Amino acid sequence: NTFELTQYSEESIIKKHEQFLKRNGIRMHQENKCVPYLYVTVKMHKSPVKFRMITSGSKSSLKQLSIAVGLCLSRGLRIVKNYSRYRDRFHSRNDFYIIDSSKEVLDFMFNDNRTSYRKSVSTFDFTTLYTSIPHDELKMNLHKFVERIFEIKKKKVPTATLR
Repeated sequence: NTFELTQYSEESIIKKHEQFLKRNGIRMHQENKCVPYLYVTVKMHKSPVKFRMITSGSKSSLKQLSIAVGLCLSRGLRIVKNYSRYRDRFHSRNDFYIIDSSKEVLDFMFNDNRTSYRKSVSTFDFTTLYTSIPHDELKMNLHKFVERIFEIKKKKVPTATLR
């Protein structure tokens, strides 16, 4: 399950988060001394009706960490994407399948339709895209991603900080 019941108090969770952030050079803002809250939206288009669980962290004790990690991952994706585009100049395959916006999809479809005979589009609905990734597998793949970035940049990975 994605969510688990805990015996920890809200205050002890926030204090633990604050200590972790401080050890890693991140200051918790006073207005973020809250735990995330959970709310539900209804998927009326499903039969039977289903629910989407959403965790709100807009004023969460880990907001600053989330921002820092998001910036790092965005920078990492940009490095890998640029490297992939550079390599694609020397062969015809595309090995980068992460998009930032619908514009990239539309550009691809427009350009591909002009140069090939493919004329159909398929769509898919991922119901458990993020919530079903096993934690150990996520950590292993993030580790590989960071290693790849350092390999591209021809730098040594500071492995002690990745544990």
